[in-house]
Amino acid sequence: MEKEASYADACEYYESAYSFNKSPSLGYKLAFNHLKAKNYTAAIDISEAISKEFPQFSAIKTDVYQNAISQIRELRC
Repeated sequence: MEKEASYADACEYYESAYSFNKSPSLGYKLAFNHLKAKNYTAAIDISEAISKEFPQFSAIKTDVYQNAISQIRELRC
């Protein structure tokens, strides 16, 4: 679904996969697809949850969390 730029559909698939296997890489893909689908609050929530559960997985903070925050700030202006 990502290759077809159908990020909302990809989120559904990653969500179901993440519910069975709570790995940081699946959480990252889920948050990243929410970001691409412009669902910034979900991307932030998932990023925070992954950061708390897997503190050594810092890529999600820099790639997804900070980007989602900046997108929300741009929308406010």
